[in-house]
Amino acid sequence: PEFPVSVSTIITEAAPWTFGIVIPAIVASFFIGNLLGRVAALSRGKISDYAILGLMMFLYTFPVFVTGEILIEVLAIDLHIFPTGGQYNTFQFLKPTMSLPFVWSVIYHAILPTLTLIIFSLAGWIMGMRNNMIPILQEDYMNYYRLMGVSEKMVASKAYRLALLPNFTSFSISLGYSVLGAVAIEYLFNYAGLGYFFNQAITGLDYPLLSGIFFMLVTAMVLSNFVADIIYTIIDPRTSQEETEGV
Repeated sequence: PEFPVSVSTIITEAAPWTFGIVIPAIVASFFIGNLLGRVAALSRGKISDYAILGLMMFLYTFPVFVTGEILIEVLAIDLHIFPTGGQYNTFQFLKPTMSLPFVWSVIYHAILPTLTLIIFSLAGWIMGMRNNMIPILQEDYMNYYRLMGVSEKMVASKAYRLALLPNFTSFSISLGYSVLGAVAIEYLFNYAGLGYFFNQAITGLDYPLLSGIFFMLVTAMVLSNFVADIIYTIIDPRTSQEETEGV
């Protein structure tokens, strides 16, 4: 749109692009990281545990913009698998419609930024699940299950379900951190989402736009907390029972 542009117009047009890469990245990293954390906890002290911990520490050493630059260099410039940036292919003069070529172009251009976010947030989920699950596996009631003849597979499933609960709190909070992480990613990939305009607002001292993006960020975190609470009660019905008894 031509300037001057209202803050609401910029946010309305930019938000779908940001959440289009942030939400899939959060969901994917959440499930992949928790599964790897489960494997590490169940194989504590074994080769697979050390391998996963080594991967986790390796990922921790790279800032998000360094990870993005490496992926661009390897997958975009050297191997020519993905584009170096942008939201869709402008060279083919695609128009923003629901046509199959445009939708595929959007997905194709979003893969690399999404992959960068997944790698950026993966280590935290691995560490969280491993640290949550190991003490649960050593609890007395878990040993009681084993003495009662419950298979180790069932014990591991029960422990995983209990260890998953605290991570849902972090899941809702991670939405805000991922949007902040998208500031560097969207600037690096020339991806015109909230992070890109957030960086532009800081550079240009555009305080109304900064306030609008912060408001959008807080709203997203509140909504994600609400969704996380609903999922929490589904996974662990005891929470809703405790609330009913308290009333």
